[in-house]
Amino acid sequence: MYFYSGKLSLGKCTETDRFIFVNDFGYCQDYSTMSTYRESGRADYQLIYVKHGALTIYEQGKKHSLTSGDICLFRPNEPQIYTIS
Repeated sequence: MYFYSGKLSLGKCTETDRFIFVNDFGYCQDYSTMSTYRESGRADYQLIYVKHGALTIYEQGKKHSLTSGDICLFRPNEPQIYTIS
């Protein structure tokens, strides 16, 4: 089982002329199941790409199943309820 994670540590981020600014990343490999529940979401956007396996997202009481090749984008402060399998 592998789990990689990282965070940009340049202090407080400010607006830049960059279109996309990556301030955090993560990578899961051979993870049997991992669930996340963030009632108030995150302060920034979160982009999840499903390379293989499955991602189940619960959004406004609806269940959405994503598989290999799918992408999910959570907006700032949007509740995040999902399971990686």
